[in-house]
Amino acid sequence: MANTKAAPQEASEHVGLYPCPMCATFVEPKTAICPSCGEVLKHSPRFAVVRTGPDSDWKERALPIVAVIWVLIQAGALFFPNGNAYMGTVLAGVSALTAAGIMFRVDWMSGIGKFVCGAIAVRGGFLIFSSLSDSPRDTWSAIAGATIIIVSTLLGYLIHYNEE
Repeated sequence: MANTKAAPQEASEHVGLYPCPMCATFVEPKTAICPSCGEVLKHSPRFAVVRTGPDSDWKERALPIVAVIWVLIQAGALFFPNGNAYMGTVLAGVSALTAAGIMFRVDWMSGIGKFVCGAIAVRGGFLIFSSLSDSPRDTWSAIAGATIIIVSTLLGYLIHYNEE
């Protein structure tokens, strides 16, 4: 009878603890090495994470994708100019060439690319403010301007990140 009462009391003392597979000493769940026998414990979360893939960031993989989207947007601006046709064509042409250079990782194009992205973002802002009326065409111009601002800002950020 004494053994049955001692077993529940002994189990309640070790709630949340795990026995060491080598010496059966109860240890904390986050213990990496058993303090009594020195056994390396595999139930530790530090040993559970194993990275087998390459060490790349999403920003490195996103740069060529955003550059392709940028080239397509600027090609659309070249073939369908809106507003000041000359200025839009010049900015779109320079921006498309710069984005193509960035897509193929030409180093000196990245410095030019940040300034071009800033100029195109400002142009997108002017496109939004110039389309503040109720016509459907102006609504599409505002949507195009917002898209240009978002993509150019993202491309400028990715260029800056990948320069480091």
